[in-house]
Amino acid sequence: MLIGALIVCDFGFAEESWMADADDDEFVIEDPMLGGLDEELQLVQSQPSRRGRPPVTSLVEPSARRRRRVAASGTSLLATVPGMFGDFFGGGRPVSGPSGGPKGAPPRGGAAVRLVKISENFSPQPRNRVYVTHHFFNDALDGSFGDVNRYAFGFEHLFGEDLWSFELRAPFAHTLSSDQIDDPVSSKDTEFGNITMLVKKTIWSNQQTLLSTGLGVTVPTADDVRLFRPSDRRLILEVDNRAVHLLPFLGLIHTPNEHLFIQGFTQLDIDTSGNPARGDLMAMNLQPLGVVQDPTLLFLDLSIGYWMCEDSSRPWITGFAPVVEVHYATTLNDSDLIQRSGFQIGDLSRRYDILDFTFGMHFEFKEQFSLRPGVVVPLRGGDDQPFDYEVFLQANLTY
Repeated sequence: MLIGALIVCDFGFAEESWMADADDDEFVIEDPMLGGLDEELQLVQSQPSRRGRPPVTSLVEPSARRRRRVAASGTSLLATVPGMFGDFFGGGRPVSGPSGGPKGAPPRGGAAVRLVKISENFSPQPRNRVYVTHHFFNDALDGSFGDVNRYAFGFEHLFGEDLWSFELRAPFAHTLSSDQIDDPVSSKDTEFGNITMLVKKTIWSNQQTLLSTGLGVTVPTADDVRLFRPSDRRLILEVDNRAVHLLPFLGLIHTPNEHLFIQGFTQLDIDTSGNPARGDLMAMNLQPLGVVQDPTLLFLDLSIGYWMCEDSSRPWITGFAPVVEVHYATTLNDSDLIQRSGFQIGDLSRRYDILDFTFGMHFEFKEQFSLRPGVVVPLRGGDDQPFDYEVFLQANLTY
């Protein structure tokens, strides 16, 4: 795919060179009505090319390349920078009951759709767009989740003199079901996730650099987690999905020249309330076990890309840029762990430090539509390796 894109770019450059090498004759005719003034009316008359190429006729200067729509928050150079790709699985650690081993259903319900990372298919610059994404995770969480397919739909819209934008994300995934039987065998289902709303604002920019900040709010729209006894399907454990997460962030874009672009994010994920858990301790009604609160997360993300070609006059692919990214995620405090009457809710490791490498390719069509395939490889092992590898495809339409 990378070689094919480079061939398309080379063809485009060759076409531009062909036009530049054309040696058609030009005649300059003085207008007698100018009365001896030095001004001239230039008419370009085409003549057969001595190289046998088709003639080129024009009475005006060649039309300039169409410029992108530029928000008040930046320049046309900043507007060319594609959003970051991302890497995050979305968390989830086992719960278990008295009759079975560790379960894959996490305290938040489902998996890969509970926690949100700002850098996923996101730009520091406010923009108008709609998008859809697909992420495939191979053997998530040491294989306890198996393979997970995550999807998301969303839109972003400018407001406030184009210095602000509002975004809405709605994820869902084919993953472990939020309803599980208390035995080692887990069931899968399609799970709707927590909806996230984001507000972003440009706080400073010049010709080459832009700095923005914002706040995301993730609301608990996903299902509760429920665990049933194998013998009679009696409900023995329930973890409510009640936590609201706050996602403050800073974003930066820097474009040293028209080809190279660098961007980065710093983000926190703060669980404001936690999720209540109830269990059947005495084979009767569910009794409170406690509140499971996610640890505060810190994300640091860096992305570097390079435009191999970018020309809106081309009929098909108008731009191509390979991108490499490094992503770091760490817990700032221990995660909660409840162990009571045979129930276990939470992560025994309590903390993690995840380091991932992302390689993606940004294909642009007529400056409005983009397709973005890529792959993510974890750089650490053990509890710090959320999956074996990730493959994704992102599609964006700007307006």
